[in-house]
Amino acid sequence: MAEIIIPFDGKPYRLKVPDKHLVEVLSPKPFPAVAELETQIEHALDHPIRQAPLETRVKPADRVLLVSDDNTRSTPVDRVIPALLKRLKRAGVKDAQICCLIALGTHRYMTEEEIMTKVGSSVFKRIRVLNHEWRNPDVLVDLGTSSRGTPLQVNRLVAEADVVIGLGAIVPHHIPGFSGSSKIIQPGVCGARTTAETHMLSCESGGDSFLGYEDNPVRQDMDDMADRVGMNTIFNVVMDTNGRVAGCFFGEMRSAFLEGVSLARKIYGVTYHETPDIVLANSCPCDLDFWQSHKSQYPAQRTRRGESCAHGTPRLHLLALRQDQSRLSPGGTQEWSRFRPGRSLGHGAGEGLGHYFFPRNSGGAQGKARPHPCAQHRMGH
Repeated sequence: MAEIIIPFDGKPYRLKVPDKHLVEVLSPKPFPAVAELETQIEHALDHPIRQAPLETRVKPADRVLLVSDDNTRSTPVDRVIPALLKRLKRAGVKDAQICCLIALGTHRYMTEEEIMTKVGSSVFKRIRVLNHEWRNPDVLVDLGTSSRGTPLQVNRLVAEADVVIGLGAIVPHHIPGFSGSSKIIQPGVCGARTTAETHMLSCESGGDSFLGYEDNPVRQDMDDMADRVGMNTIFNVVMDTNGRVAGCFFGEMRSAFLEGVSLARKIYGVTYHETPDIVLANSCPCDLDFWQSHKSQYPAQRTRRGESCAHGTPRLHLLALRQDQSRLSPGGTQEWSRFRPGRSLGHGAGEGLGHYFFPRNSGGAQGKARPHPCAQHRMGH
């Protein structure tokens, strides 16, 4: 009898499975964290990816906007922002010209205490730090549509800034393939209608999510929106399975993102060897609210038995919700041309990741290969 331990509601949850029924336990791979985070941050800023150093590009009169992810992510922006402020000061930019906008998407607004914890008390006292008030139409500006026809409503601060720098983490994500980069703009600081239509675009993936595919219609649409508002610089990190930084990527938006994806694949790209009858998927640590916890379903889907069951593989979803889910205002939908990944997801060819990790078919499993979040336990006959 095998004992499996799953983190659940802040405590270990133990369950026993007969040895003959346990196919395998899948989790992201261990990876060494950076030894000195501040040193690594400074190194990334000293050696930007396909871009000149920040302090040589920014002008003293520029209005600078830092766009940070919220408390549903563990990106250490409290360590990154001070280093950026030092570079901006070196360029002659005054603190009064710098603002940090919390990219909530359509998540609930963060409290002042939560914001202070996220960015650090010294940053909170030094520059303006604001929630993206996505429910307030007065803070949004209409920029028409993206190249794919998505209505583009974005926070006015982003549209009016001279320099926009996105801060976030790169991890597999079922909607744009990976989080990070331009996702900080859409859905991060866009209106609810823009976000709703982008989510609808993610449904045109041919029955599977885009988890683990860095080039897809959603990512292309988000990149176009980031271009439209002038965000061409990001500082993204890749985290290990313990929430420690494994790599820092600073520079030109697309190039820095792709380098980060390369590292994320090493950590979260997981091979599975057999399609199961039952998948047990755990949401931890993506369990702050239901909006986050459902993510465990997508990697679980990636390993399902396919057509051998009338409705696919049964999935048991363990989650302990700590907050009410955010509410997304209804948005219109639009016809999109159907998209299927350019590479096969068939036997032995699929790939995914996830904090998601995304399972990859080793060649011994039948059906499609796919990803899953934090920990996914697969039981056979």
